[in-house]
Amino acid sequence: PQDSSGGNFPKIIYIFKFSIGKEENEMLYIEGNTIRLTRGDTAYLHIPLTSNEGAYEMDPDDTLTLSVKKSIRDTDYIFQKVIKGSDVFHIEPSDTADSSFGKYTYDVQLQNSNGDIFTVIPPSTFEVLVEVTC
Repeated sequence: PQDSSGGNFPKIIYIFKFSIGKEENEMLYIEGNTIRLTRGDTAYLHIPLTSNEGAYEMDPDDTLTLSVKKSIRDTDYIFQKVIKGSDVFHIEPSDTADSSFGKYTYDVQLQNSNGDIFTVIPPSTFEVLVEVTC
């Protein structure tokens, strides 16, 4: 098949599935797409991807972006993490240390080495939990 400019459409269409698992410990709770993290804590968030061809291997030039905002319509990020060639985000204490307790919105996008962009986790809830020690 050809597009309107006469070029060929890609023959492979990637359909990504994600699984951030169900992790529970004192600082990080993941259930479905919802992430709950105690304010100011460290977390490692693994985003294994599966395409229609099986387990997706991250290319060294692939980029994953985790974006967290108060709401979808906000222009400012609470924090944003960009990693290249990896599927593990390192959330540092400073990423949430100044955040108010409550619910935010996040998503994750993959830009592959060809420049194609896929939203692999649609807008979902990221909750910053209360802490006693700050």
